Amino acid sequence: MADLTRPPLCDIKRPEEVVKMSMTDNLKFAVLIGLIEVGQVSNREVVNTVLHLLVGGEFDMELNFVVQDAQNVKHMLELLDHCPANLQAEVWSVFIAILKKSVRNLQACTEIGLIEHVLARLQQAEPIVADLLIEMLGVLASYSITVKELKLLFGAMKAVNGKWPRHSAKLLNVLKQMPHRNGPDVFFSFPGRKGSAIVLPPLAKWPYENGFTFSTWFRLDPINSVNIEREKPYLYCFKTSKGVGYTAHFVGNCLVLTSMKVKGKGFQHCVKYEFQPRKWYMIAIVYIYNRWTKSEIKCLVNGQLASSTEMAWLVSTNDPFDKCYVGATPELDEERVFCGQMAAIYLFSEALTTQQICAMHRLGPGYKSQFRFDNECYLNLPDNHKRVSEAKAILSSLSPTPLAPTESTIHRTLVSGSTAATTGAVTADYHPSSFSSPTTAALASPGVALASAAPGAGGESFDLVSVLYDGKLSSAIVFMYNPVATDGQLCLQSAPKGNLSYFVHTPHSLMLQ
Repeated sequence: MADLTRPPLCDIKRPEEVVKMSMTDNLKFAVLIGLIEVGQVSNREVVNTVLHLLVGGEFDMELNFVVQDAQNVKHMLELLDHCPANLQAEVWSVFIAILKKSVRNLQACTEIGLIEHVLARLQQAEPIVADLLIEMLGVLASYSITVKELKLLFGAMKAVNGKWPRHSAKLLNVLKQMPHRNGPDVFFSFPGRKGSAIVLPPLAKWPYENGFTFSTWFRLDPINSVNIEREKPYLYCFKTSKGVGYTAHFVGNCLVLTSMKVKGKGFQHCVKYEFQPRKWYMIAIVYIYNRWTKSEIKCLVNGQLASSTEMAWLVSTNDPFDKCYVGATPELDEERVFCGQMAAIYLFSEALTTQQICAMHRLGPGYKSQFRFDNECYLNLPDNHKRVSEAKAILSSLSPTPLAPTESTIHRTLVSGSTAATTGAVTADYHPSSFSSPTTAALASPGVALASAAPGAGGESFDLVSVLYDGKLSSAIVFMYNPVATDGQLCLQSAPKGNLSYFVHTPHSLMLQ
């Protein structure tokens, strides 16, 4: 029997009828291609229909701009092959804008290998379209590019018979944009959908005796700008089955810390800092336990103290913490799941000092190791701290003992007639810095030596390397989840093996999506 609710394909005349059809998206794109070829639709109608199919509803640059199915991007490419240049330019202009607006859109394009498809079409593209394709390649390459895609990019610039192909000079700008990344190279991506979170295994007890610190780099990436006041995405939730424990969630742009001693009754503190969407922040939440006086909570953002408060009561329980989530609550409901990205996630069994947290911030969002080997700091510290460390190494290698006097110095000693004055002259003449190159002399100068001390939050100075790699940070790691150390949906616990284990059994967590 014929489906009376679905009109025959030959009866579809307008694009708005296409989106209402009860069929798969690839067939909808195919029908739209047919309408374009017979010239029954305007450019604006095509653009609106394509965007509607991409985002799974009515497109809006503020409310609905996230690509729902990555395969629809490939269908869009096939459709654009049947479109005139001016229509292609309209679609690509809007598409580039939504790529820049959401990391999830960039990830969707990465999954289908959009760079390879674009490079295959670049040589035949009209100039107005080619410029947009090259701009999009720069956006995509600065997010992620594979070795195969990089080879194709170089191949597109390879000279043939002594002549560069079209657009080769412009493609050089794509290479320039590749290193310009804001944030870590790898991260956990939280889509903001119901049920998406990192679930931790049960902890036999919570490390509160010496205080504890939660630390990570994160980026809020809300699906739209309207529901941000209604939703309460959770950064973490560490609780027992009785509802006792610690949570941190966002209300708008503010972070609220909660400590529940009894279910339904607890202590809350609003961090005095406004977190902007789509911007990376390093956060460290320090819980300081005092046995005889009030405990404290400190929140440091980007290495600086943002907020602190006293906590009148301590969360103390012998029950295992079996409701531990990063990016959600145990209910996993849509209004409380985190939407954005996180880098490596740390929990320390110590209340870290401001100096330690400031030093961790200097390592940058890409750091994902165990603070065990100081040579790794040369890969992560900013260039000014690298130069300082090299200067200290040169200073330590310089011999403090004066060289043996030669015949000429003995002669000057006899002439001067003053042992004290001569000793000073010999030291000045033969001090190693006198014979060093200008660069070495500059490194050995007191002004540069003072620069080796990094300023802390209170203006005091400290040595970054000694603070980071004295063994205290490494031995205090309770758990550390690294976006590189994953196997399917399993996220491997990456703390040093010799550290005390707080877990009931396996320490590895599970990524739900």
